[in-house]
Amino acid sequence: MSQPFDASGKTLLELAPAEWVTFLGAPRPASAVRVISADLSTVTAMADEVIRVDDPDPWLLHVEFQAQRDDSLPGRMLAYAGALFVKHDLPVSSVAVLLSRAANGRNLTGVLPVTPPVGRSWAFEYSVVRMWELPVDSFLNGSEYLLPLALLADIHRPDVVRTAQAVHDRVAALHDSALADKLLAIGGKFLLLRFGDMNVDELEPVLGIRGYWQNPNVQAYLQRELDRMFKAQIEERMKAASAAVRATAHLEGRQEGRQEGRADEARTMIHRLGTAKFGKPTKKVTGQLTGVSDIAELEDLGVRLLTANSWKELFAAPK
Repeated sequence: MSQPFDASGKTLLELAPAEWVTFLGAPRPASAVRVISADLSTVTAMADEVIRVDDPDPWLLHVEFQAQRDDSLPGRMLAYAGALFVKHDLPVSSVAVLLSRAANGRNLTGVLPVTPPVGRSWAFEYSVVRMWELPVDSFLNGSEYLLPLALLADIHRPDVVRTAQAVHDRVAALHDSALADKLLAIGGKFLLLRFGDMNVDELEPVLGIRGYWQNPNVQAYLQRELDRMFKAQIEERMKAASAAVRATAHLEGRQEGRQEGRADEARTMIHRLGTAKFGKPTKKVTGQLTGVSDIAELEDLGVRLLTANSWKELFAAPK
């Protein structure tokens, strides 16, 4: 699992696996449901999350979270289900949970047909949950452990702030402050995933996200999650930018245009990730970022973004 948003789904599932079994249509008491940890199954190193349901006839539930499109998803789920069946000798139910429209694809039909040249044709069947198609009220009125999912559900633009406020109010009423902080932090990530093109600064205060950074118990959790997200995106974008510049280095004219294009992409990425971490930049900070055109310098800013605590610290001269 490579995406930080997928990791947020996994965290929610680990907090309350029985709630997910219920959500997916097979309600069971919490005592009969447990997550299979990595030391119990080598398969969990491959699959997103595996739940064991201890019915009279036990079975496994494999949940695969997906935030971006991956045409290999049905094949991977088939591989996971087969490996789980061999490992545990138990029936496996496979569910793909698509966290955003970007993860959708025509091949995600719930059926993977297999037509071998020798032997009978057969099909691997799995379930697909498209979060943006689900009614938001089912989450707002349901389990507190699934509240962050309301921000991925079927919400109309005018109702975004109202929904975020409703999530905040229910979570804030919990008696477990550590759990509340974690749920709202995940809600903040889902806001970026679903409404990254909106003014996130308007939504973050509703969830109280800014205040988290004053909470030492949550600061380490958020920093770890953000660092993982920033590092993966920075490395991917910068690697692509550097490769493109090197590939066109022998054509001076085209090189200049390509390098400027990659520099624009890098600046946009730093602006967006920095906004998520530090808040909306001032005009002075925006001017500083716009003035950086050297790819190497932008790469250095991207790396420093992982450890900086403010826009000012990001642009300060390295010690």
